[in-house]
Amino acid sequence: MVPGATYGRILGGLGVACFAIGCTTRIAPADDSALGDELRGAYRSLAEGTSAFMHVGVPDPALPAAEVDSIYSALVRLHAHEDPRWLPARSIFDAAAMGRAADFAAEARTVTVFVDGGDTRWDPWRTGEQQTGDPEIDSVLRRFGLSVRSWTPYSLPRIYGVDLVWLFVLDRQDAFNPSASAAAWRRVAGVLDTSPDPEWELYRWGNWYPVSGAFDDPNVGYRPEPGPLEWRLRVALGWGDCPAGCINNREYDFRIAPDGAVRLAPDIP
Repeated sequence: MVPGATYGRILGGLGVACFAIGCTTRIAPADDSALGDELRGAYRSLAEGTSAFMHVGVPDPALPAAEVDSIYSALVRLHAHEDPRWLPARSIFDAAAMGRAADFAAEARTVTVFVDGGDTRWDPWRTGEQQTGDPEIDSVLRRFGLSVRSWTPYSLPRIYGVDLVWLFVLDRQDAFNPSASAAAWRRVAGVLDTSPDPEWELYRWGNWYPVSGAFDDPNVGYRPEPGPLEWRLRVALGWGDCPAGCINNREYDFRIAPDGAVRLAPDIP
């Protein structure tokens, strides 16, 4: 355990680069039989959520299965890495992944739409109907295979300059690219905002992908970084007054080759 990790945090960056046009480096499938069901599920959800963030701003609603599998394999390879410098950090990484698995899964399956409550076209959604009868709204719902999961009045409607705002949570069973759906909803008349917000997510992704923000929990994040035909995974541990930004920090820099070989580069100063 990292000393003084009452407010520990992990920030990580996972990235891939391929210098051939349209090429994506693939990591060989990893043997995950040594992992428990909970950790396997957490890694899979984290792989899907990470892939969704890597496709912010991309109009294609599908997530590349090969990319998700490669991220999953990279995480499994990292778990199996036995470098003594890494083992204490690995336990924190895994605990954070399992603690936030449901959030990772939701990030690749959910989009939230804020609409003008004075627009009656949306009322069928509030009464349990999946179709509104409005071609513009229903076509986007069908295009992305979404269902209306829940709704609630939004507590701060005045920030949108209206008296009433409905917040609808839409989801689907399998992982997809919510950013593409959010961009489509923002073009529908009566939609005031969406989450994810494509512009905000591009900013957030470029400045680490924060997975956990609780003060008493490790923070986990990913950021793609170029590497010559290999995946790069950076993990940073922080401890000591992390609500104020963490006094102490340490980063680990891993390179994972297509054949699954893991190399821990010298610690980043």
